[in-house]
Amino acid sequence: DALARYRVAFTALDAAAAKAVWPRVDEGDLQRAFRQLESQELTFAECRTEMAATARQGKVTCRGSVRFVPRVGDRLERVELRRWEFVVSYFAGGWRIDAVRSPADPQPR
Repeated sequence: DALARYRVAFTALDAAAAKAVWPRVDEGDLQRAFRQLESQELTFAECRTEMAATARQGKVTCRGSVRFVPRVGDRLERVELRRWEFVVSYFAGGWRIDAVRSPADPQPR
């Protein structure tokens, strides 16, 4: 659920929705980044989950792509392969994202 909410928030360019699932994100910085985009779509093709012994924390690694159109410049649609690394925890009845790392996917497919 947390990853689906993250994906929907980033596709909708909605910083407040992203903050709801990822409380530690700087909402202002994210809003500024989203204003640079005309559109964006995240796709998770495969995800692997590693849970801690308590089952209240874990790490989720997903491969997929981000398709986006910048608001400035040539405004051509771009697609980048990505790998997301999420640190997640169970808190107050639901899962939330504590940290995200998203380097470009080094493995061509």
